[in-house]
This record gives sequence, C-alpha cells and structure tokens, in this order.
Amino acid sequence: MMRQLALEGGPHRIRAKSISPGLIETNATRDHLANDPVLRKAALNKQMLRQRIGRPKYIACAAIYPASEESSWVTGSDLTWTAAQPPDDYRNEAHVLAIDN
Repeated sequence: MMRQLALEGGPHRIRAKSISPGLIETNATRDHLANDPVLRKAALNKQMLRQRIGRPKYIACAAIYPASEESSWVTGSDLTWTAAQPPDDYRNEAHVLAIDN
C-alpha cells in the first residue's frame, strides 16, 4: 500500500511511510493482557525474542526519523517495529540468547 501511495503522491511531493508495530501495551490492551493469562502467555511465548510487550514510547521513537526532514529521500516504505518474531522453524536457543545479551 505504501508503494502505491508513493507512486500516486510522488508527483505532488507527498511521501508515504508507515510503521507496523508489534504488540504494544496501551490502555486498550492492558486490561485484556492482565485479565487473560492465556493471552499474556501467548504474547510472551518463545516466538517473541525480547520476551516483553512493547510500550507506546518505543513506537514514538520509531516515528521520529520517518517524520523528519532527514528522511525526505525515503518513500513507499514500511518500518516493522517489533520484538523480533523469528520464522516458525527457528529454534536455535543459543542463538536467541546471544542476540538478547
């Protein structure tokens, strides 16, 4: 979608950028996560390398560069900002620990 927006907006000097966050603890998700231990465990399962839920300030920090003049060359892109969910076949615990430390 960002590429199409960039194609259409480019001639009008409109840049298209998006951020795709992972699970973020907000007012909307906090109660669900606190009241549903199964959901919380699923959110923190071993597919999530950092083993924690994101905070809104992490996404705010991610938005600074795309919103800045320094990113004027960038368009048609999506910034995936997550706690690193590896592929389904990824099971190398030693590698996970090395990344986390």
